[in-house]
Amino acid sequence: MRRFLWPAALLLFAAPPRAHAVSCTVGSAMSGEARAALFDAAHQLGGDVLRGDAAALRAATIPSVAASFDEIAGTVSSVAPALTGATLTVENLYSLDARDLAGAEDDVQFFCSVPGSQMLVTVTLSQLPKGEFALVVLHATGVKAPEQFAMVLQNTGAAATPRWQLAGFFARPLTMDGHDSAWFWARGRELKSRNDAWSAFFYEQAADFLARPADLYTSNNLGKLSRDMASVEPPGLPGNKPMVVPAGEESFAVTGLRADGTLGSLDLRVEARVPSVADPVAARKDAITLMSALLRQHPELRSNFHGLWVYENTPGGQSFAVEQPMNALP
Repeated sequence: MRRFLWPAALLLFAAPPRAHAVSCTVGSAMSGEARAALFDAAHQLGGDVLRGDAAALRAATIPSVAASFDEIAGTVSSVAPALTGATLTVENLYSLDARDLAGAEDDVQFFCSVPGSQMLVTVTLSQLPKGEFALVVLHATGVKAPEQFAMVLQNTGAAATPRWQLAGFFARPLTMDGHDSAWFWARGRELKSRNDAWSAFFYEQAADFLARPADLYTSNNLGKLSRDMASVEPPGLPGNKPMVVPAGEESFAVTGLRADGTLGSLDLRVEARVPSVADPVAARKDAITLMSALLRQHPELRSNFHGLWVYENTPGGQSFAVEQPMNALP
């Protein structure tokens, strides 16, 4: 699960509610002119991404983010080739009015009610200066690997003549192994009913990732999914401390686990901390040993994932990766 980045100018994350003089207006409740201006800006910026035109995207970016644009440019370069011929749709528009803030604020939440429904979307921005912002969500579909983009925009123009510029960019897949969020959620519940707790948790984790265009975004539906995940989360998963996996006379420090569709099929990705990967033969042997140990502990994984990815990482930043299908593992 890849490609989300955090521009230094706008660090975006979920945070506890606080009261601020801010407001949110969803696209359907905006005036025609305001909606059209934001829609046009979103479509233009999304088109730059589809075309792989990082230079044009940078030219339409606020200066503080444009000054460190390499990560965004890299993301655009990585997603654009697979999106040739994609249809771009502006899925959601949220106008985020922070013009009444006294000054730069941390942990500002915008509560966005959708007229005519019980849907409530919450957008959380931190280190937010006074001003007018927006969140736009776009889908690029009609291709083998559809994508979603979440863009934080800032109005740098006058009230009568808005000029929406990019202030934050996130890209995530819409599907994994050909399946969308709803499928993974339903499948996770099915696995939970079979007491396949490990698989159920990682399937619901994948459902959450695919449904959430960026970590700054949540909703009452996503809250329900989060509660489902919490109810099935196995004890001892890596978090603040690594998970120790014994393998005979050895043991491995596992620092991360998640579903991964990078190669097209659904694998379980395993991050492990190791002292060295200087010898690739030994590193591969260690990776296979770790895979086999995990499957002995959790045999259910064999029937619910195509294979295992092991990423071995050293304290010095070196890494070594091995992927193996289940039928190739002892």
